[in-house]
Amino acid sequence: MENIKISLGVVLAILAAVGFGFFCFLGFYFDSLGDIEISLIVAIIFLVLLLAFALSAKKLKQASRNFRTCIMLEWTCLALFAFIAVAAIYPFSHFFVVSAQKDEIQKKVVAGIEQAENMFAEYENYANTRVDMYSRILQSVVAGRRVNPTEYRAYGFESGIDDNIQIENKIFTIRNMLFSSNYEIEAQENTQWLAHAKNTMTSWKPIGVIMVVNLSETYSNQWLSELIQHSEYRQLRETAVDFSYDLFFEDITQKFEFSNEMFTAFSIVCAIAAYLLMLLPYFVTKRHTRFPGLKMVLNPNSGRINRSDGDSGRNIVV
Repeated sequence: MENIKISLGVVLAILAAVGFGFFCFLGFYFDSLGDIEISLIVAIIFLVLLLAFALSAKKLKQASRNFRTCIMLEWTCLALFAFIAVAAIYPFSHFFVVSAQKDEIQKKVVAGIEQAENMFAEYENYANTRVDMYSRILQSVVAGRRVNPTEYRAYGFESGIDDNIQIENKIFTIRNMLFSSNYEIEAQENTQWLAHAKNTMTSWKPIGVIMVVNLSETYSNQWLSELIQHSEYRQLRETAVDFSYDLFFEDITQKFEFSNEMFTAFSIVCAIAAYLLMLLPYFVTKRHTRFPGLKMVLNPNSGRINRSDGDSGRNIVV
């Protein structure tokens, strides 16, 4: 089996096409807010078409016969390459357009994440305050049981049982209701997720950024709802207000969508460089030695000269 030889130009074209396709994928990924499947399919279509037309033009340029047909097909491939290139530059550039706004996006998203991180500390302060207040009330009720035995019984105290033990049991109950059995583990896991999300935003990891934008607000509101639900519990004769917390995430999804601002100078330069690399094999390929010249191929009769033989009167075609 003969070894397949691939020129350096073809290797560079393939690498350029893959790199270009990757940024197209990221552009569609940003616009779709994380639809990996569709973004990947469209990016691969652009990649394959651009590479196929570029390499087909190169192959046709090497033709050793049927020059007129091959020239027409060659130019058709180049025209189709140009058409796809114009269409593909939009998603390719979109990644750079969004990235140019990353400071503003990071600032807004990180602000929301930091709010969510403080939410757990605020809840713990709220819950501990309730426990301390209820504990002081119970101690006051026990201290005045002889003066106000009705109130003593209303708080669920029973004669004959050590008051301190009863207070401990009641405090244990309210603490258990305000802090679920796995609260510490859940709070730690949630704050770790938020810390990772903040790191993803500040380091601008394109795939992870969309995940953070999609999930940070959803998760934070879910965790807040759970904390509020825990705070709705009331111990006997306890007066309290439910936990509340101002959690705000500014909507920045429109900054990831295709808009009127489709290009940056840097993205245009990068796209042109990628296109030139994809066409490099075509540019460096020489035509076959039998190629008669473009003028002759397009107008075969241009090389025919009629002259008359003076003796016989016959026309000889040269």
